[in-house]
Amino acid sequence: MTMNVIRTLPLLFLLFPSPWLYSASETSIVPKDDTLDVHISRSCGCCGDLVGGLTDQGMKAVIHSSNALDKIKDSYGVPLDARSCQTSLSQSGYLFEGNIPAAVVKQFLANPPSNAKGLVAPLPSATNLGINGQSMPFSILQLNTDGSVSPYVEVSDLDTEE
Repeated sequence: MTMNVIRTLPLLFLLFPSPWLYSASETSIVPKDDTLDVHISRSCGCCGDLVGGLTDQGMKAVIHSSNALDKIKDSYGVPLDARSCQTSLSQSGYLFEGNIPAAVVKQFLANPPSNAKGLVAPLPSATNLGINGQSMPFSILQLNTDGSVSPYVEVSDLDTEE
């Protein structure tokens, strides 16, 4: 009888592993959503700033350069009046249109609203990021699953530094 218990014990550990064998990060059921697929226009001059901001915040970007961004934006459901030179998609399917600061992207991904499809920055990217020395506060809108938009956050110069 003792031999049967000894033979069965390893099988029990495989079937019912002890919780102290794993760290919290290994057992987390929430995937780390830190990589964005970034679709950019081949003629874009500001997309490097977006990618640089993402990597500065510890995120990763997979760049897809294209001359057919409208087809991509159509497939993701980006409203016509909110389109810019880049469209990003997170691993969990959230959409980010325009130069949205990486800190805002991270904040959104950490706690996405239940009715959100993503975020859009409707102003020209040069205005948003201070390209050509012109920077001003701007609004980032939440794109909802029903196609409507609602205010998400107001971003100022100080906020984009994060």
